[in-house]
Amino acid sequence: MKYINYGNSFNSIARESEVYTMVLAKELLNEGINTLSTLKNLINNRILSKSATLKPTIVSISQRIIDALDSITKLFELASNKVGELESNSSIIINPWWSLTVYEDRVIIKRLKPVTVIVSFSKSEGKIKFNTKTVRMEISPGRIILKKHGLTVEFDPTDPEDLSKQINDIKYVLKDVMRVLEIMVISAEKRLAA
Repeated sequence: MKYINYGNSFNSIARESEVYTMVLAKELLNEGINTLSTLKNLINNRILSKSATLKPTIVSISQRIIDALDSITKLFELASNKVGELESNSSIIINPWWSLTVYEDRVIIKRLKPVTVIVSFSKSEGKIKFNTKTVRMEISPGRIILKKHGLTVEFDPTDPEDLSKQINDIKYVLKDVMRVLEIMVISAEKRLAA
């Protein structure tokens, strides 16, 4: 594993031999963004577009899910700006609290303070994972798994009936996911912005 420590400077230009891996990292991040975008479109088409006929709680939780997906999308977009000289199986240590790691089929964004948060996209699994010590969220097309302490909630975010059955558990876990994501995105805008 190769580590590149840039401190707070990211204005380096990729050398010719690193252009391929730069594209690979950006492609992985773009695939993650596309996965999120596909799920957001499905939620919009199957739930939010029919909001007049659905319970307000279903519409509200669907909007919260989209907000979480938007936050992760923003994080991936900011990270794609930082993969300039990053080769496969390498890490960029942005500062003591942030790092980006790219493997052949996976991108990992890690923030260590104030709490450790890991957001990753795996091309081979087609999944986006969000992990903290107490809360986890796993996103794949048509399925979201939320975990908090001993509670696991698995549901189809595009199915109003599935959401309705587990609405309280989804709200309970998603509240903490959103709290951490909002803080992480604010921090990323400061640390990862070009």
